[in-house]
Amino acid sequence: MRSPARLDLDLTTEPLGTDTDGKPVHLADIWPSDAEVQALMLRSIDSQMFRDSYASVFKGDDNWANIKVPAGQLYAWDPGSTYVKNPPYFDAMTMTPSALRDVRGGARAGGARRLGHHRPHLARRQHRQEQPGGALSGRTGRRAPRTSTPTARAAAITRS
Repeated sequence: MRSPARLDLDLTTEPLGTDTDGKPVHLADIWPSDAEVQALMLRSIDSQMFRDSYASVFKGDDNWANIKVPAGQLYAWDPGSTYVKNPPYFDAMTMTPSALRDVRGGARAGGARRLGHHRPHLARRQHRQEQPGGALSGRTGRRAPRTSTPTARAAAITRS
C-alpha cells in the first residue's frame, strides 16, 4: 500500500521511498553530481542548437508582421490612447540638443565652501564638527562615537 503524499517531507534526511530490495532511497542517492550534469550538457547542447532556435527571433509571426508602423524618426503617439501616453517632458524636446549656457564648474577657486550643495554628506560632517558635542551626541562637550549602523549609533548614544 502506498503512503499518502506529505508536504512536510524533509528531503535532506527522509527517504523518498524504497528500492526493489526494500532499502530506503534518499534524494542524495539519485541526484546527479555536478560532473554528471556537466558531461550531459556537453554531450547534448551545442552552438548550432542556439543558432537554429534564434535565427528568426526578430522575424515574428503574422500578427507581428501586420502591425502598421508609421514612417518618420518620431513615434506617432495616439492622442486617444488610454494605455500609452506621451510623457509631458517630451513636449519641449527637439531632435538636436541645445547649447549649454551658463555652465559653472565646481573646480574654480572658492568652490570648496559650497560642497554642501553637491555633496550633502560633507556638509553634514562639517555641521557636526562646528556644533559642540556633535549633532548625534545630544550633550554639549561630548561626541558620539563613530559607528556603522543606525542601531549601533543609537546604542552608543544610550550608553554614553
